[in-house]
Amino acid sequence: MQAGRLLVVFDGIDEGGTLRGEIEDYIVHLAEADHRVVATARPEGYAPAKFFEAFLQLRLVPLDGEMQKQLIRNVIGDQVDSTKEIEDGVHHFRELATNPLVLTILCHEYAHQVRHRGPVNLSQKKITSVLRWALDTVLDKLETGLVQIEDELKGTGHRATISQPQIRQRIARSSFSAKVNEKLQAKVSDRVGWDKQLLKRIAFAAHAHQVKEFGKPQAREALAYLGAASDVWRRLMKASEARIFPIVSPFITGARVRMFRFAHLCFQDYLTAL
Repeated sequence: MQAGRLLVVFDGIDEGGTLRGEIEDYIVHLAEADHRVVATARPEGYAPAKFFEAFLQLRLVPLDGEMQKQLIRNVIGDQVDSTKEIEDGVHHFRELATNPLVLTILCHEYAHQVRHRGPVNLSQKKITSVLRWALDTVLDKLETGLVQIEDELKGTGHRATISQPQIRQRIARSSFSAKVNEKLQAKVSDRVGWDKQLLKRIAFAAHAHQVKEFGKPQAREALAYLGAASDVWRRLMKASEARIFPIVSPFITGARVRMFRFAHLCFQDYLTAL
C-alpha cells in the first residue's frame, strides 16, 4: 500500500451504519493521498459532495441487450448446451431483465427447468410463476440452512455461535428441505410459511402507503396483525444484512436508521397481489 501498488475497494459504503461518515472521510483521505480507490454505494446511501473533487462518480445503468446476454452466459453457460433459448425467452421479460437480480433469477429458473424437465420456452411462462419459484426457492434454501445450523449447534450441548461469513458459506452449500429429515422438513416448511406471510403483509402495507422502504416499525405492525413471533422478522432481517436473502436489500438512511426494500419492485407488487 505504501508503494502505491494496491487497489483499495470499499464495496457498499452505505452499509457503514453510524460510522458511515468516518468511513467516507477515510476513503476520501486515501484518494487524496494518491491511493487507487474504488467505492460503491446505493445512490441514496452516501454523501456525493464529499467525493466530488477526489473521485470520478459513475452511476450504473440498467442492463441493455448485450449486457443481458453476457450475464446469461456467465450465470448458466456451463449448465446447459446452449444459452440461445433463454436469450430469446428473456426478451419476453425485457423490462424486468434490465435488473441483474431478476435476470439472474430467470437464468436459474431456466437452468432448473432444463435439468429436470427438458427444454423450456420462457415466453410461455408468466412472470408470477418465475417470482413464485424464486421466492420459494430462496426461502427454502435459507431456512433449510439455518435450521441445520441451529440443529448442529443444539447438538453441541452448550451455547455456541457462528459468524456471518460462516453462515453465508453454509447457506451457499446447503441443500433444500426435501433432502433433510422429516422433523427438520416440518420446521422449514413452518418457517417458510411465516416468512411469506410476513413479507406479504409488509409488501401490502408498503404498497398501500405508496412507499418502497420498510423497517422495524412496519415489521412490528405486520407481526402484530399476523400474531407471529418476532424471530420471523429477526431471521429475515439478519439474513438480508448478511447478504444471504437477496430478495430484500438493507440500507442506511440519512438519520442512521436501518431500513429495507425489496430488491426489485416486482417482488413487492407480486407479494401485494397474493
